[in-house]
Amino acid sequence: MIKKIFTVLIALTIVTTSAGMVFADDSTTSVATSGTATAETTTGSTETTATAEADNNASAEATAKEKAEAAKKAAAEKKAAAKKAKALKYKKGLASYIRAVNGNYSKAGSMKLAGYFISYGKKYKVSPLALMAMAKHESGFSARAHNPAGYYGMMQTSASLGRAKGFSKSELLIAKNSIKVAASYLRYNLKYFNYNYSKGIAGYCCGTYAVKTGHYSKTTSNARVRTMKNIKKYLARHNYV
Repeated sequence: MIKKIFTVLIALTIVTTSAGMVFADDSTTSVATSGTATAETTTGSTETTATAEADNNASAEATAKEKAEAAKKAAAEKKAAAKKAKALKYKKGLASYIRAVNGNYSKAGSMKLAGYFISYGKKYKVSPLALMAMAKHESGFSARAHNPAGYYGMMQTSASLGRAKGFSKSELLIAKNSIKVAASYLRYNLKYFNYNYSKGIAGYCCGTYAVKTGHYSKTTSNARVRTMKNIKKYLARHNYV
């Protein structure tokens, strides 16, 4: 009898111990599972935050870039507008000088003529002031000037020079054509004399060979160079430059 009771007690002890171990294992597993879930939630939250921060940074960079580009564009437009205004003011100054010399020109007519001096000066790389000085001395800005010796138009170029540029004698009496021929010929002489305006203008007036050989008067070219300087002073005095 006692042996049976002892056997039963041992069996109960084993069952109780096993149950405790199973409970302990279940608790440990539950805690581990809970810890894993918490870790996964934390990791996911961190990744979401990092992604949001990256998106915000990218958006901020894009906005900053757009602002920088807009500022750059505005600065370029402002610079272009200032350059355009300066060029227009300069052109108005030349037109004003033309009217001061020849009162027959209207504002519109003098602006148009000034535009020819500027555009052909730029095309042939000669100073518009040099071309205007030539026009003042050669004809007083008169488009239909004609010298019986065989010189035509505002710039008093020869018929042969006109033909070289495709213009007839009558076509040289049109200011635009005369200025184009003159700008081309002055460029030729300036290049020949290394852009010395005194000699270049002398070559235009007296002939390239005459200047090359020293058989020419400097009076003619010096007068035109002085006029160039006077036009420049006129522009400054009247706030056109």
